[in-house]
Amino acid sequence: MKDLQIVYWDWNGTLWNDVEQWSIAAIEAYKHANIPDVLTVERLTEAFDVPVSEVIYTLGASRDLPQENHDRLLKTFTETLYKLDHLSSVRDGAREALEYLEGKKIINHLVSNHPLSLLERELEKGDLRGFFDLVQGNETHGQVYNK
Repeated sequence: MKDLQIVYWDWNGTLWNDVEQWSIAAIEAYKHANIPDVLTVERLTEAFDVPVSEVIYTLGASRDLPQENHDRLLKTFTETLYKLDHLSSVRDGAREALEYLEGKKIINHLVSNHPLSLLERELEKGDLRGFFDLVQGNETHGQVYNK
């Protein structure tokens, strides 16, 4: 690590454990895509893709799904996600890793597909904001879904 100067981190799934929160929100939201209620965390993980909108097709949604369904899906997902804020937290060992790197004077940057407003909120909740020189995310949940 002697030559290491900078580390770029991903957020959710890496430093932030939000799998339960996101999977519950996805299962609730994907009903608007006429996806059966047989979704599990494992199935969602297997189907995950970017852009996130592709996930619904992998799970069986029709490619001609009306835009109003996409809009309701995104609204339901976002509302459910915020209601379940209590289900997310810093992953075990994340703080220790960041403290170690900080002690070695290594720069930490955070780059995520997460909406920046949610990312900043979660960083504050996890008391990790001070470890990052740069935090980059998307402007909206819509960008996360479509980009």
